[in-house]
Amino acid sequence: ACGSRVPVFARFACARSDRKPTHTPLRVALSVRYVAEYVSGVQQRYTQSGGVRPFGISTLIMGFDRDGTPQLFQTEPSGNYTAWKAVAIGRNQKTVKEYLEKNYSAETAEDGVKLACRALLEVVEAGGKNIEVA
Repeated sequence: ACGSRVPVFARFACARSDRKPTHTPLRVALSVRYVAEYVSGVQQRYTQSGGVRPFGISTLIMGFDRDGTPQLFQTEPSGNYTAWKAVAIGRNQKTVKEYLEKNYSAETAEDGVKLACRALLEVVEAGGKNIEVA
């Protein structure tokens, strides 16, 4: 089973391997919503059965559905998940969310990388080396 100390990328592999055989074959692409539901379900089961929250983090899950539509979900340690068009989590999230609320539109969504970088620059200290864009 997937433990709480497993890296995030391994948790998604776990999400695929822990499925019951009655689900769709692994060759079928999973929807982003399905992955978000599964991850939040795992988080909720650990919270409910053990009374602890071993994950202790929110997770952003982003991908494209079969029709090419971008999807973004946030999962919480409590097991809740929410769909977003743009969101920020972590330190300074309030500032970044405010920037995204003011500057997000259908036009800026087309160039999401630029919007994300500009939002991050709102909270990066001048000359700071705490941002990486891959």
